[in-house]
Amino acid sequence: MNIFFGKIKKERKDQVAKLIYESDEGWDGFGGLNEGDYVFLLCDGKVHLWKAMNYDSALKARTFECVLESIGKQSFFFSHIKYFKLTMDLVVKSHRQTHQAFFKIDYEPEFTEEMLCNRDTYKADSGLFRRVFIRNSKATVEQNSYDVQLFFDEGNLKLAELKNSDGSFTDGFKDNLSYAGKGREKKDQTIAFVLDKTNQEKPFAYNSKLNASKIYDAFMVDYNAKEEAPVEDDELDFDELIVDNEAFDSQVNLLKYKQNVVLQGAPGTGKTYATAALALSIVSPTFKNFDNHQKVMAEYEKCLMKIDEDGYVSNDGQIAFVTFHQSMDYEDFVEGIKPICDEESDGETKISYQIQSGIFKAICHKAKTQESSNFESAYAELVKKLQEDGYVGYEKYLILDSGNEKSKSKFGISLNKKGNLTLWTGTKEDDLHHQGTLTRENMVRELSGETVFQSWKGYFQGVVKYLKKEYKLSSSKKTENKNYVLIIDEINRGNVSKIFGELISLLEADKRDGAEHPLKVTLPYSKEQFSVPSNLYIIGTMNTTDRSVGSIDYAVRRRFAFVTLKANEDAVDSYYNGNKNLGEIAKAKFNDVKNFLESPDVVAPDVDFDDLMVGHSYFMAKTEDELKMKWEYEVLPLLREYKKDGLLRRSASLKEFDDFNYHFQKKVVGKTPAEESR
Repeated sequence: MNIFFGKIKKERKDQVAKLIYESDEGWDGFGGLNEGDYVFLLCDGKVHLWKAMNYDSALKARTFECVLESIGKQSFFFSHIKYFKLTMDLVVKSHRQTHQAFFKIDYEPEFTEEMLCNRDTYKADSGLFRRVFIRNSKATVEQNSYDVQLFFDEGNLKLAELKNSDGSFTDGFKDNLSYAGKGREKKDQTIAFVLDKTNQEKPFAYNSKLNASKIYDAFMVDYNAKEEAPVEDDELDFDELIVDNEAFDSQVNLLKYKQNVVLQGAPGTGKTYATAALALSIVSPTFKNFDNHQKVMAEYEKCLMKIDEDGYVSNDGQIAFVTFHQSMDYEDFVEGIKPICDEESDGETKISYQIQSGIFKAICHKAKTQESSNFESAYAELVKKLQEDGYVGYEKYLILDSGNEKSKSKFGISLNKKGNLTLWTGTKEDDLHHQGTLTRENMVRELSGETVFQSWKGYFQGVVKYLKKEYKLSSSKKTENKNYVLIIDEINRGNVSKIFGELISLLEADKRDGAEHPLKVTLPYSKEQFSVPSNLYIIGTMNTTDRSVGSIDYAVRRRFAFVTLKANEDAVDSYYNGNKNLGEIAKAKFNDVKNFLESPDVVAPDVDFDDLMVGHSYFMAKTEDELKMKWEYEVLPLLREYKKDGLLRRSASLKEFDDFNYHFQKKVVGKTPAEESR
């Protein structure tokens, strides 16, 4: 018998009535759930016991049979059943939003199927649930007990070990009693309850006042008191607010299918965060903390590529970021001829020209490279030697053997200002002439088996041969083909057709390298054969209110899937959980803007409401002063700009928002503008 717990968002509670969970059949969010498994299903604060049935392809949903309806009311119901192993995962995942929807529960064999399916089992006096005790000394703690026991030992509050627990729940317990009253409202409520009930040898069943999740929040997380913050930081984070798990899974599946996606929406709808989360879903398949904003952004930073001005990727990053603008063109994005300035031995500046890769060509080459090597460390040793021995600039060069075994010819290399190798060729070793530049990027490509310049192949091979001999350069086939993501911010601010040029035809999934109908083109400057790899994904962002730039043409549009991110009132509501007064003000502002834009004869006829509705992030603030500043200096100017740009009808009046602004000042600050000026 397998037991799971699962969650359905209250906005989709119609699925509870239908006894289904809508999702793709192979979706990993099912967590291994199979036909015949039992599920404690949480929706809209109620707990039901279901049994998994078959997957219905027509409905695109897993079907269930209802065994028991409404057997509990709280999400922390699961963490207090004593036969379920109490772990930190069980506590956190049962009352926080998560990317995964179903989780398997470890349980003791004493919990039989007959007990599971009997409604009487879940009565408060059945003995099923762990109780909570607050003991006045260590001596009164009951050993080997299922119950949660807080106790005092030499004046310090501690948590006793529990039966049927992996230890993760008791590890890291902190005595935060001394922080009482220092600014964390919910923590303070739990601490006050503990202090009030101290020395009362009375157990508490799981309840809203004291339970495993309350103990976790109050005593297992740093208090981090800040007088100006009335609620906990983790409740004011975007982590559990903006990520709609079902919508996110749909976006991930769409990106995997189409490979090119544009996230579009009004300002403040979460496009930046969504691109980071989507990118991680592609490049880091083992990453699961999509409901934690800080962890997502930290992992995203670790995965970013470092690309130098020569188009060389100097780290193992898998995500590249670029912002389109009106001055960007093909030469910046794909490849172009760039001037190189070097100082001659006589002090004069020598200008030469070389082909440099843009970010798109660089990430494509990185994605196609199937070799892993110690090139970076070996090349660093070569650079060190060239610097120490004076082979820098145009004064002298290091003689190497060509990689062509038949010719036995010699050539020279020296180090230029950018860390690449200046190539010297000729018939006499003591009178070689400057020929061009051997870049690190092209050496890596030659090392992986590509031919960059056929006529220079011997020179590249000569450097590689020297690195192998002197600095133990080695390479091997990659064990796995990594995925890569290119994020194009503000994609509509550039001339997309001009920037991509002929490569626009290669973006389609079936035209990629190794796909069903692969295409290659000859690049105009390097003359090399070029294709887009199948393990590269492109995510663009687009501000739907920006009419100062041209729209994306049909040729580009049909190669991308477009996803609209909308302003989410539920995100605003969840953000202020525990700070209702400020939350009511913020929601009032959100709804006033919404009602205004939905009013007849306000929005221009060629504009959709979702293109203009100010995003939820504009209404999220930790203090009243911050919310006031966002309204006055971000929201109102944006609405005025809408009207100026013709997105609102000329007849649309913003005067009521001036009144609303005054009302905001009166409600939050408590003074009229005239009173404030005194």
